[in-house]
Amino acid sequence: MKKVDMKMMEKYIFDRHQAEMAQRGENKGGYAVLIGMIDPAKFVDIYYTSTRKLRNMVEGLYHKKVKKGGGRKVSLTSSKDRVETAASVQHGILAALDEYMAEELLKAWLFTKRTMLVTALDFFGVEHEDGLTDKDLSAFEKADVATLEKLVAELKAKECLVEDIAIYFQFMHIENAMNVAELKKVFADWGTLVEDEKAAE
Repeated sequence: MKKVDMKMMEKYIFDRHQAEMAQRGENKGGYAVLIGMIDPAKFVDIYYTSTRKLRNMVEGLYHKKVKKGGGRKVSLTSSKDRVETAASVQHGILAALDEYMAEELLKAWLFTKRTMLVTALDFFGVEHEDGLTDKDLSAFEKADVATLEKLVAELKAKECLVEDIAIYFQFMHIENAMNVAELKKVFADWGTLVEDEKAAE
């Protein structure tokens, strides 16, 4: 992952989101589609690693609420139900192809997976600070299947979950990620909201 200033990660996030959506082109959809490829149960875990501030912003966009009684806002799908809330967010991000919010949620989750980030960058000899870097990542991005399989084995040896590795490689736009049988199987076993959305059209 690219090195970021954690203190600035959420600052002005809503304005930046609006600007990103306004400028969205036909080439958008990478991170949002990845959100749709993730099993809903797994997405619940990913979603709730993000900060309350970020979740408030996302839910303001994709988790509809209605006013009842004295004007108190109540979620249409029960604000207390983590699964329902995460599901509405996941569907909303995919339907809108909201790249910005998708990327922010995935980054927040990946920041909790430092062992995976550090191990991958060390494997390719990339300089970093606790898994974050602004150095060239082309060796990782363009690695052949055999090299990626070795990295996957090393990550698993450090107790990284295969499903986490699959999401990480897709997030990083690793060209041969889906040619690694073990990673391809993760998404095949999950099925995807992407296919559900196509079927509904």
